[in-house]
Amino acid sequence: MSGVESKSSRYTDADFCLPGLVTQLLQDRRFGIVVDPDDAESIQRALLQLVEEFRCGGIAPPAVDGAFHNYDGARLTRQLHDELLRCVTKNATAV
Repeated sequence: MSGVESKSSRYTDADFCLPGLVTQLLQDRRFGIVVDPDDAESIQRALLQLVEEFRCGGIAPPAVDGAFHNYDGARLTRQLHDELLRCVTKNATAV
C-alpha cells in the first residue's frame, strides 16, 4: 500500500470524512487518476492511459526524478559511516 493509499484510507474510514472528499482532493491536486475500484473497465482505461503517458514522456519513473536517491544503499551506508566516525571522533576528543 502506498503512502497516499494508506493516508487516504485513514481519512475515508474516519467518521468526519464526507463521501467523495478524498476523491475530490486527489483529482483537484492531480495526484493521479481516480476510478471506482469495482469498475474493471475504468481501471483498464486508467492503466492504459498511464502507460501511454509514460511512453510519451509525461510520467517520469522515480529513478529519473531522483526519488530513489534518498534510499540508495551505498549512499546511506557512507552517510552512516560518516556520522559514526564523527561520534567516535567527538567522544575520543572529549575524554
